[in-house]
Amino acid sequence: MDLSITIMESYCLMSSLFDTLSRLIFPPRCAACKTLLPTFGGDLCDACQKEYIEAREVQCPRCVQPMHLCDCSSRFLIGRGLETIVKLYRYRPHLSHLAPNRMIFRLKKSHSDGVASFLAQELAPCIRRHMNPKKSYVLVGVPRSKSSIRKYGYDHVTLLLKHLSRALDIPIVTAIERCGKEGEQKNKSRKERMQAAARSFMPVEGVSLKGKSVILVDDVVTSGATFATCAKAVRILGARGVICAVVGSSFGYGSIAERKVYESVRHEIMERTLMRYYRR
Repeated sequence: MDLSITIMESYCLMSSLFDTLSRLIFPPRCAACKTLLPTFGGDLCDACQKEYIEAREVQCPRCVQPMHLCDCSSRFLIGRGLETIVKLYRYRPHLSHLAPNRMIFRLKKSHSDGVASFLAQELAPCIRRHMNPKKSYVLVGVPRSKSSIRKYGYDHVTLLLKHLSRALDIPIVTAIERCGKEGEQKNKSRKERMQAAARSFMPVEGVSLKGKSVILVDDVVTSGATFATCAKAVRILGARGVICAVVGSSFGYGSIAERKVYESVRHEIMERTLMRYYRR
């Protein structure tokens, strides 16, 4: 027992020394704007830190919680059994100059390990709040399109998963594959997104998720079409439950008055589920 503690302490000390040397040799830069930072400071400069905190603290009009504490889904996804969407902050693509949005752009296009590490460390506690210690979890990523991988040279969700796996101590399983040539979702209407997603994602043959709860990860959620299709794929493989997790959410939550409609849909689905259960 004493030997194992000594080994662990030595490992932690070596890791700390390595991190210190790395920051001295390679001065850290802001994860959003790439400005040089103090050697032993945080991961964001003061200006970007302020914008990031503001995006995290935006209140959801449905649950009136800050975004990083909100787990509200959309009516479309609730109808498909996905009631929990864990998110880090509000994503507004038209405000590309804001630090939170710049981090997503860098994650997608710059192969920045530092950005992926920062976002994973921030997202991990949001996910952990929704995990049941009695369940066995795996991480499954939404695969990037082959055209985007050819263009940028990597899969940004896989990069994010690598750091989330370390932060949460959960294994990664490649359970979904991309098929077809549907292109990027961002230029499509809601209906086109749903149709394209239905044709684009398939469960990986030979993979079993029986008895596992899946944390399904993507960078951004907009219409929810991709999550709906990917959740269906992991359920085909035997997943017992699905939690969706994203860095940024651009759901059109609408006004606080819409909360009543949202809650009525959730209540109706819960009633139907209970009725099916008691009929058994």
